[in-house]
Amino acid sequence: MQVSTKVFNEQSVSRFNELTEEVQNAQSKIASGKKVLAPSDDPLAASNISVAIDQKVALERFSKNIDHARNRLSLTESVIGDSVNVLTRIYELSIQAKNGTYNPQDLKSIGAEITQLKDALLGFSNMKDQNGNYLFSGFKVKEQPFQENPDGAIVFVGGRGVNTVQASESLRLNTGIDGAELFTGSISGNQGGAFEVIMNMERDLMNGISPQDSSEGIRDAIDHFSFHHASVGAQINKGETLQASVNKRTLILTENLSKLQDADLTKLVTDLQSLMVSRDAAQKAFVKITQQSLFDFIR
Repeated sequence: MQVSTKVFNEQSVSRFNELTEEVQNAQSKIASGKKVLAPSDDPLAASNISVAIDQKVALERFSKNIDHARNRLSLTESVIGDSVNVLTRIYELSIQAKNGTYNPQDLKSIGAEITQLKDALLGFSNMKDQNGNYLFSGFKVKEQPFQENPDGAIVFVGGRGVNTVQASESLRLNTGIDGAELFTGSISGNQGGAFEVIMNMERDLMNGISPQDSSEGIRDAIDHFSFHHASVGAQINKGETLQASVNKRTLILTENLSKLQDADLTKLVTDLQSLMVSRDAAQKAFVKITQQSLFDFIR
């Protein structure tokens, strides 16, 4: 019988290296807690894990977008609510100004308060969000949307339209409303919107004249703002619904990803112990055999 020490040595070293690699792989899986460290471990599982991770990244982006939209919408809702309060006070003053007992100086005093309220409304129209972007400037978020001309007229110089964010694979969520439509949309035939209605009332009062037709225009402005207030509230509700859906999908995806990725540590430890026993036995056998001579085999 031919005995090839070289072949035996090569086979023994190869098997020992395989066992060592398997031990190291098992140790790495235990350390990471993952059962798939490389695509070669389980190509199908690795592919599924990659898809799941991509989906999770997309859901995280949707969640961040929704949170951004909800923050802006909540601030917008608050500003419109404050604007309604200002318009309500102006409406009360318009009723008060119709009192026939007021003299021109009294009417001018009411006009002075109207001016302050108009300035407050102008301030609301130029409100910014938490990132320093204008709420009502459309796509021109860095440009102040409403400016007052030398003649006192309020003009819109922002961008028309409504910004949106991707809230799911197929749905987008508004982050605000059309500021020009809100503050300068036609009201009671006044093409300049709420500002024009208020300015007409202000001009009459400052001239000592009771503005008899102002109450109807202000009431229509309140209705106009209230409609948009409800519209923003509906968008906030939509955002909450979308966020709940994203949260649910994220939870399910996280659980599925855990099943694909997370290792059975008890089984891994048992397998590691078995591999180490096999490796140690192979090492001892190799050392023992290589110490023997040809005469030991032919005795």
